[in-house]
Amino acid sequence: MSASVPADSAPEPSGAEASAEAAAGPGTGAVSAAEPSPEATEQIPAVVEEEESSSPFRRRRDRPGLGWLGWVVIGVPTAVMGVGWAIIMAHVGQTPGLAVETRAVDLRDNAAVVTYAVGKPKDEQVRCVVDAYDDKLNVLAQREITVPKGAAKVTAQETLETPRKATGGRIRDCHTT
Repeated sequence: MSASVPADSAPEPSGAEASAEAAAGPGTGAVSAAEPSPEATEQIPAVVEEEESSSPFRRRRDRPGLGWLGWVVIGVPTAVMGVGWAIIMAHVGQTPGLAVETRAVDLRDNAAVVTYAVGKPKDEQVRCVVDAYDDKLNVLAQREITVPKGAAKVTAQETLETPRKATGGRIRDCHTT
């Protein structure tokens, strides 16, 4: 079985095929496998010379780079500011001259015993808050303590009555008065 295709609906040959058919002669219907015709070679694009791009991302050759002096002028102040910022961030939340530490916490059913140490200048009076908290960090009990003048380092123990068993205790928010 062969299907007949009307001549009007057959696809037109491309430019290279038409020129090869014409070179082979009329009525042969064979396509030559030889070199393409001159018309076909004209369609192949030649090597395009590199054109100047107007892209804003292209590096301009007419402007020099930053250079070593530019890097020094930018780098030294940046490094100094970075070190200064690191020193500031290392001391955030601290009170200068005070050292506070929770040493031990004894958790009982209805009480928490917090052992703490406070280091301070001898001529300063310090107030701190000792508290006990639950597993969701809700404060169950707290007491404000005062460390008097005269001692540079004080170690003490505070017992806090709690409505239920606490999960931790601490000393916090120390400041001079």
